[in-house]
Amino acid sequence: MLVLLFHIYFVTSPQGKRCRTTQEKDERDKEQHPLLPPCQNCRRQCSNTFTDKQREDIHRDFWTLDFNRRRDFLVHNVVVEGKKVCTRRNESRRQISLVWSLGGKVVCKTFFLHTIGYKGDKVVKSALKNANRDGGVVVGANSDGRAQRTPSEV
Repeated sequence: MLVLLFHIYFVTSPQGKRCRTTQEKDERDKEQHPLLPPCQNCRRQCSNTFTDKQREDIHRDFWTLDFNRRRDFLVHNVVVEGKKVCTRRNESRRQISLVWSLGGKVVCKTFFLHTIGYKGDKVVKSALKNANRDGGVVVGANSDGRAQRTPSEV
């Protein structure tokens, strides 16, 4: 009886389904984010810069990383810079520009996101928001302000 209660409480979710392991979540995420087609008619000529094989290698390498290393990849390959050109006389709310790069080469936003399998930039903006000033990703911070304890603190 105790084993059954343990199994129900710790192994199943509130909906009665089995909880997924980290490996299963990573596999699910990889399947949900396939390699998308490269940009078309880009002024940077991104499609000519990288071959399809190189794009597949970048995609495969990105999705073999764990969650925190994927966030590190995004933070280190997307650089936040001040905007360079002011086209309006009045104040603009936009103060920064994002420079997207793969393998040390600057590419367009669409090419970058489609190469790693994303359609939108929400995950990149989230990673940049949660990055500390040294460029690393803050690990263990919860959205409600609590921090996870390391085993030595317990």
